[in-house]
Amino acid sequence: MYGANTRVGHRDTEVLPEAEIQKFNTDFLSSHTIGVEPWYSKYETACINYAKAYSLAAGGTGISLKLYDIILRALNDVRFIPKIPKDSSYSCGDVIPGSHWAASVLKYAENNDEYYAGPGEVMALVNGSFIHVGYSIALVRKISCIWMLFLETTKLNNVLVGANKSNFYTPLVRHHSELLRQYLEKYIGSKYSDYERQNPISIRSTPQLLDSLTDSIYSFLLEIDGLLELPSSNPLYFSDFEFPLSQSSFLAPSLSIKSGALIESILILMWASVSRTKYLLCGAVQGIPSDGAHAHNALQFIQYPKLMQSILEKSRQLVSRRIFASGSDTSQGIEDLWTYGVNVCSQLDDLYQNCTHLLILELYINVTCCDLFANKKYENNEINEYVLGNASLGDAIAKIRLAVEAGALSDAKALFAECIGLTA
Repeated sequence: MYGANTRVGHRDTEVLPEAEIQKFNTDFLSSHTIGVEPWYSKYETACINYAKAYSLAAGGTGISLKLYDIILRALNDVRFIPKIPKDSSYSCGDVIPGSHWAASVLKYAENNDEYYAGPGEVMALVNGSFIHVGYSIALVRKISCIWMLFLETTKLNNVLVGANKSNFYTPLVRHHSELLRQYLEKYIGSKYSDYERQNPISIRSTPQLLDSLTDSIYSFLLEIDGLLELPSSNPLYFSDFEFPLSQSSFLAPSLSIKSGALIESILILMWASVSRTKYLLCGAVQGIPSDGAHAHNALQFIQYPKLMQSILEKSRQLVSRRIFASGSDTSQGIEDLWTYGVNVCSQLDDLYQNCTHLLILELYINVTCCDLFANKKYENNEINEYVLGNASLGDAIAKIRLAVEAGALSDAKALFAECIGLTA
């Protein structure tokens, strides 16, 4: 029985005498807990715990009910914070970070219940897609912040450039299209067309960009939800079969692909953000001087589009290589396919920093232009204070990011929940 009375990987044909099984458990964890810093954050670890608990609840892993009860108790114990290494896997089971998690569970079980893992239980704790799925869950908060920031910057840009109302009357069939149109329509003018000069495509395509981003987020969440309901380990044990099942439920290629689609959606909205900001500051928009120049600063935003472009180019380089960028095999040919799941999640995590930096720069420009040239204050007093107060640009960016993460964009947050089909 693989991992219960045999060794693992390419040594799975080596059968263990019963007297050596406990030592095998020790050797297995010792040889696999080789990850180092950085560790997953406390919140990311909680999401990984959650994903593993769901996976075990789906059955088939072979762990005892007593060990399952101990795990649930550990996950509700504030002292239980496993150190799980990042950057140590390519998602063909994620056994290195999984082993660190398993070692923490077994230490908790031994210290609190004098429980020692039986045959196959170490393998059941280590194996599965829970690291990949848990890390993905942890990213949902950040992804929602990107959506909210893009909606907010879109709203302000449309006001400042005098976007054509006809931009929003385009054939769309998504369930959330009408919700987004109704929300944004309140902030744009009454004109339906301007054939002397159409809006640039980065502005005209607002409905399509919001649709693609919302769709990719929805698909990402739906995939996570589906994976949480499935057993994930190797082998799996079911009463319908007299023998353990060797299979690859620890692999989640569908989630990697959905994550990749989400990255593409974010990259294209970043491109739109840069392009429409260039247009806003080019001198062609009525009432907005070139570079946002004014009496107190004739060069006000002259370098901002260049900074935004550099962030976009860095992001393109950062995430241009993903699932099928390379491939080989390990375990002497046994592991000859993987999904780069945690690597793609890491790219998405890094992209969050760049994307929010870029969108907050656009928000900063838009709020300032509203104050200087549109004779109106942005309605969010907290963000207004960060932009128009005496804070440095760096402090303002950091404070706005924290404010958005804390729910400062309450209207956008409620709309996000409605569009995605969640409760606010």
